[in-house]
Amino acid sequence: DCQRTLSVQVHPNDEQAAMLDPPDLGKTEAWVVLAAEPGSRIYAGLKPGVDRATLERELARGNCESCLHEFEPRVGDCLLIEAGTVHALGAGLLVAEIQQASNITFRLFDWNRLDTDGKPRQLHVEQSLDTIDYHRGPVNPVVPRSTTRPNVERLVACDKFILDRWHLEM
Repeated sequence: DCQRTLSVQVHPNDEQAAMLDPPDLGKTEAWVVLAAEPGSRIYAGLKPGVDRATLERELARGNCESCLHEFEPRVGDCLLIEAGTVHALGAGLLVAEIQQASNITFRLFDWNRLDTDGKPRQLHVEQSLDTIDYHRGPVNPVVPRSTTRPNVERLVACDKFILDRWHLEM
């Protein structure tokens, strides 16, 4: 339930997370949009052509947003946010999040916000830059696929979890 835009984050994959101290699992997640206020935004993946050097340059300028793929989501949209994907939820969104059991999060950018003491929150810029999959590009809502079961559609099937949507009649 996002009342204000969350920080821009990235999660490591299993191999990267295993190298941390202490070791852990990576984190792939999926979001299903349950409610969306008009004008709300999802930031998922980098715009085409954005590489590490471009992202570093824009971060130094406080302009990370110019590198992020963004769109206005609709209720029912589902996104697969694979480990290594830069992402953030915008204000005015309620989502269900399905994820790997991991709490490793690297905060790349926090919209130049300051805390109550006038200081920026801790960022993990180098870890984030090392974790990002720069070949992934923009992430858009998945296209649901039909299944052999009536009233059930497949949203996500990856090596971490399966997410189906059931259409129930009341």
